[in-house]
Amino acid sequence: MHQYMFDLLVDGFDVENDAHIEGLLTCDLEAYPSSDGLQTTITFVVPAESSVHALRDAVDALAMCVSGLTDVRVAADLVATSDIARRLDRSRESVRQLVTGESGPGGFPHPEAVVASGTKVWQWFDVYEWLLTHEYVEVSDPRPIAPDVSRSMALDLHLTRSLATQPNIRRLARLWGRERRADVHFSIPLYGEYVLRPPTPSSERDVPPEGDSSRPTLVG
Repeated sequence: MHQYMFDLLVDGFDVENDAHIEGLLTCDLEAYPSSDGLQTTITFVVPAESSVHALRDAVDALAMCVSGLTDVRVAADLVATSDIARRLDRSRESVRQLVTGESGPGGFPHPEAVVASGTKVWQWFDVYEWLLTHEYVEVSDPRPIAPDVSRSMALDLHLTRSLATQPNIRRLARLWGRERRADVHFSIPLYGEYVLRPPTPSSERDVPPEGDSSRPTLVG
């Protein structure tokens, strides 16, 4: 099991709302909310078997512990040399030398992009993997989320959070327990109308008993 560190952009979370902060404290995960006045970011440090499990644990915790959220996204983790220096507690000059190959083993990752004023930025995941390979960071240090994992899970995280935080989801679950063969229609903000559709039994004996773990089909 490893520690994973990542940022989630959370719409609907108010850092000045006591209920939101208290809810976050009950999540039983290491979480640090911040806001620039426009966007709320929550930094998570999560122990998990994989980065996918870490992301799901964080989103599920938010859904269970904080009400009123409207959207959750995985933040891109791009870093300039100044950010790398801060995260490693090194001087900017020493990081610049690692980047250029003037010191260290060479082969520093290629930058992801060049932004305003010619500043180069890297995916922190790429930099971290290079640092780990060359023992500039400890294996026990929190790991970032790979960009491809973040991208592939983006929509899934939206949907997971939306389903889990709907006010009627518990009633839908109870209805599913009582009316196994009935379609349940509901809506998810930003996603539209959906149907919770049970599996079609081939006979009455095939109808799953109450309390089993069979999953319905989500049709959208």
